[in-house]
Amino acid sequence: MSTLVVRGTQNGDTAEEASGGAVVINATPNNMSSSEPYHGWRFPNVTLASSVSVSAATVSLYGSSKNLSTTGVTVKGYLNANPPTWTTTASGISSLYTGSPTTHSYSWGSVTLVTSGFTASGDLSPIITELLG
Repeated sequence: MSTLVVRGTQNGDTAEEASGGAVVINATPNNMSSSEPYHGWRFPNVTLASSVSVSAATVSLYGSSKNLSTTGVTVKGYLNANPPTWTTTASGISSLYTGSPTTHSYSWGSVTLVTSGFTASGDLSPIITELLG
């Protein structure tokens, strides 16, 4: 089995949206809280054939400065073969939930990030498989 590790590297690969709809690009740190309930991550230049079988997929978040615990996190994909970089368009992340989200999602019930450590999600392979078509 092959393993692929991908990081967003370009300006506009990460974004967060405040509860009022304001979007911040490449926020440092990318905060997960009730005041920033939507986050977008883009992984450019990943090419997989639609015939590829994805048996497991996760996303790992890094806690850099303090412990954080939040509940009710839902992970979805955006059905776009070549998604653009994030912009500061108001409600640009949350609008994807009503625009072109994947039908598959992952409910990450409770996320606890610890200082200086990675926290992995559960299996996101149904989302990835749907994105591959």
